[in-house]
Amino acid sequence: MASPSAFGLQRGENAGLWVQREIERICCIRAQSPDLDNVIFHAERIAATCWFRRRRGPCHDHGAPDDRTTAEQILEMQRKKAPAGPSHQICGRLKVVGQLSGSNRADERFRLAVEAAPNAMVMVNHERKIILVNSQTEKLFGYGREELLWQSVEILVPGWSEQSQPGPLARPQAWPMGRGHDLHGQRKDGPQFPVELTLSPIETEHGTWVLSVIVDTTDRRRAESALREGEERFRNLADTAPVMIWVTGPDKRFTFFNKAWLDFTGRTLEQELGNGWAEGVHPDDLGRCFATFSSSFDARQDFQIECRLRRADGEYRWLLCKGVPRFEPGGVFAGYIGSDMDITDQKDAETARRKNLDEIAHLNRVLAMGELTAALAHELNQPLAAILNNAQAARRFLGDESPDLAQVGECLADIVADDKRAAEIIQRLRTLVKKGESQADLVNLNEVVHDAIRLLGHDAMLRQVSIKCELFPGLPPVLGDRVQLYQVVLNLLMNGFEAVTEPVASDRWELVRTAELDDGCVELTVEDSGRGIAEGDLARVFEPFFSTKPEGLGMGLSISRSIVQSHGGRIWAENNVGSGAIFHCVLPAAQQAAVASAK
Repeated sequence: MASPSAFGLQRGENAGLWVQREIERICCIRAQSPDLDNVIFHAERIAATCWFRRRRGPCHDHGAPDDRTTAEQILEMQRKKAPAGPSHQICGRLKVVGQLSGSNRADERFRLAVEAAPNAMVMVNHERKIILVNSQTEKLFGYGREELLWQSVEILVPGWSEQSQPGPLARPQAWPMGRGHDLHGQRKDGPQFPVELTLSPIETEHGTWVLSVIVDTTDRRRAESALREGEERFRNLADTAPVMIWVTGPDKRFTFFNKAWLDFTGRTLEQELGNGWAEGVHPDDLGRCFATFSSSFDARQDFQIECRLRRADGEYRWLLCKGVPRFEPGGVFAGYIGSDMDITDQKDAETARRKNLDEIAHLNRVLAMGELTAALAHELNQPLAAILNNAQAARRFLGDESPDLAQVGECLADIVADDKRAAEIIQRLRTLVKKGESQADLVNLNEVVHDAIRLLGHDAMLRQVSIKCELFPGLPPVLGDRVQLYQVVLNLLMNGFEAVTEPVASDRWELVRTAELDDGCVELTVEDSGRGIAEGDLARVFEPFFSTKPEGLGMGLSISRSIVQSHGGRIWAENNVGSGAIFHCVLPAAQQAAVASAK
C-alpha cells in the first residue's frame, strides 16, 4: 500500500496532529483562493491518506490518540471556526476522515482480499480518479502506488471513458469491459498491451466508486491466435487432401467434414454435422457402422470398417473408413479424427480377380482329374465289382429250390453299401469339377486332409508312396471355401508325389501335419522325402507357370497360393534339414477370420 509519508506524514508522527496541520493548511488555501475545488482536493488527500494508513494497521506512534476520536475533535473545532459560505462543504468532505479511519474486520478482509488477488485491482471514484491499487497493479504497469493515487484512470487504461460509457456507474451489478474490443493498458515505460476489465460498482455516501479487476490478455490472445492459425492450417490441409476427412467431439457428434467429403456427398457442412452424415449411409450398413463406431469410441480404440455411402449422383460407393482417437496435450479425450477412401474400384477389381481365380482353380481341378484317371477308375471299379458279385450271388441263392433268404438279404445289404461308396466317390469328383463361385463356410481342415488322402490313396499305392498323418485333435475350424481348401491339400500332396520319384520305393513318403498356433491360426504342413528345392528356386515355386518338372504346367502351387491368400493366410516352402522339402500353409481360425472380414 502507499506510504503515508508520500502525503507528508513522517514516521513516528501522530496522524491526528498531521490531520490538524493539514486542515489548517486547507483554511489558508481557502483564505488565499476562493477556488473551492482546490480546497476539496487537499481535503480528499487527507481522507485518502488516513484510509491507507488505517489499512496498513496501527499508527507508528503507539501513544497517539485514536485516529477516529482525533478526527472527530478536529472536525468539530473546524466547524466552529469555519466562516460562512462554501467552507462548510470542506467540513462535509472532511467527514470522510472520520468514516475511513475506523477499522473493522470486514475492512481488513477486504484489504487482504484485494492485496492477495492474482490480478491487478484498482479502486476508482466517481470522477474516475484512482484511490486504491494493489501490488499486482504495480507489477503489471510499472508504477509505484504513490504515482497512481489521485491520477486519472486513463493513465493506466487509455480509452477507459469511451469504452465504459454509459459505464458501470449506472449499473448495479458487475460489468465486464474489453472483451470484443481493442482495449489496451499503458505501462509506465511506454508499451501497450491488451487487457480486459471487470468493473464492480460500490455505492458510498460520496457517490459510486468502482472496483476494477484488470487482466493482461497478451498470453491468452497469443494462444487464441495460434489456435486460430492452427485450425486454419488444418482446414487448408484437410481441404486439399485426396481423401475425405472428418472430426468428432467427445460426445460422438461430428464437428467437421473437409471439402472432399462435401463434394462427394453433394451436401452442405450444416447438413452433415452432428449425425446428419448418417443419412447417406446405405441402410444395410448403417447398423453395423454405428455399432463399430460406438464401441470403438467408448473403448478409445482405432477402428476400420467398410460401408457404402451415397454419392451426389445417387450411386452408393464402397468406402474404407478409418478412425483414431485424439487427445488434448493434457491427455483429455477430445474425440476422433478419421478418413474415408472410395474403394469401389478396388472391390470391383477384387471381385473380378476372385472370379478369375475360380475359373483357373476349376481348370486346375479338371486337369488334376486327368492325372488321377487311373486312381479314380480303380476307386470306382472296386464298389462296382462288389455290386456285380453280390448281385450274381443273390441270383444263385434265389435259383435254389429252397432259397436262403438270409444270404440273399446279406447280398442286398452289401450291394446297398457298395452303391453308397460309389456314389460318394462320384459326388467328390463332381464337387471337384463343379464350376461355381466360392462360398465361405466353417471347414474342418482335418476332414479335408482325410478326404484328400482317401481320393489319392490308390494313386499313392501305384507310385509306391507312403502317406503318414499327424493331425491335431480338436483343431479349430477355418472360415473358407471347402472345395478350394480341398484343392490346396490335393495340390500339395500331388506335388509331393512328383518330388519323391527318385528315391527307392522304401524311402518314398509324405508326412501331413496340422497344428493350432498361439496366435489363433491353424497350420498345415506337407513334408516329403524328395531331394528338396534348389535355393534359387525357393522364391519362385509359387510363380505362375514355373515348374522344375519337364511335364509340369507350373499352375498347381500358384493357384494354391492365390487360394490361401484369398482366405487371409500365407503359404511358403523351405528345405528340410536332412532332405526333401516342407510346405507350410497358415490360415486364420474361424473367429479371427470373421473379425478380420468385419473390418
